Amino acid sequence: MQRIPISRASQLYPFIAFLKDIGTPVERHLERHKLPLGLLENPNMFVITRATYDFVEDMAEREGIDGFGWRIANPSLTQKLSKKIASAPTLFEAIKGVCLFAKKESTGLNIWIEERGDTLYFNSRGSIKGALRGADEFAMYRGKIMLSIIRQFIEPDWTPDEWCFEIKCEMPDLVQESLNGKQTPVSSERGSLPIPRSLLANRFKKPLLKTTPSGNGDTVPDMGLAGTLKYLLKTYPPSSIPSFQEISCLSGGSARSLQRRLKEEGTSFRAIVMQIKYDQACDLLQQLDLKIIEVAFRLGFQSPAHFTRFFRNFSGQTPNEYRTTLSSQNG
Repeated sequence: MQRIPISRASQLYPFIAFLKDIGTPVERHLERHKLPLGLLENPNMFVITRATYDFVEDMAEREGIDGFGWRIANPSLTQKLSKKIASAPTLFEAIKGVCLFAKKESTGLNIWIEERGDTLYFNSRGSIKGALRGADEFAMYRGKIMLSIIRQFIEPDWTPDEWCFEIKCEMPDLVQESLNGKQTPVSSERGSLPIPRSLLANRFKKPLLKTTPSGNGDTVPDMGLAGTLKYLLKTYPPSSIPSFQEISCLSGGSARSLQRRLKEEGTSFRAIVMQIKYDQACDLLQQLDLKIIEVAFRLGFQSPAHFTRFFRNFSGQTPNEYRTTLSSQNG
């Protein structure tokens, strides 16, 4: 079954902060990669995971940032996760809590633990296939966070004897150097950070990670393909909704496959977009100070006549008739 992997917008914040610090016009590049600018104000918003990978990859190449994910000096966690980790009775319980928390943040990432002999393995694997440098950058940043979480229970400079990264590119030198020259094999299957069992009972010692604001974000929505698409498309301004081809590309599947899956769910991409535009039109028409021509242009229509025809075909009323009905209902 085709799915569109989505992730919480807050996962982009450390990269965005880094780029802003070096003077990069972030907003312009977010728009180029079909990421809604609303994510800058709403860390709990879900966005297309592949779009975040493409954005980070493009920025790393444009700005010449080798090992972008590892260069972020101060990894951060949401306030909610930071509190959860600090209140965990042991390192083992903290790691289990991180695994559960990850499921609420992304459908494109799996984090789990394995116990073998005297070692526990803290594992991660992304669900998007293909040699994406952006995915590698996120994997390096994720690895840095995982290491920092563990160090809060052991020592600030603790380093594993061996570490497997889920990256496909060549390991940047700065990663090797920062790990005191310890072995860092590369793997395209999963990331795996080994922790001696003797350390799992350690208690929290000292916070080493920054915290970022977080609201009461819901668990990653499970709405089926059509529901996910509707959620995603509603995060864009009415005049900037991505095209079917753009969404097909970002979903990682073929346009034909996406079309077929939507048909199986009893809808189409066009029907979803039309419903969103109609809902947005109704919201705008309730603002009586807005003229019909303003509503039409905000929704991306070329003229009020086009908008009126669309609205009447959808609802059986013209925009003016809709407003008249609203006025009579409100007394």
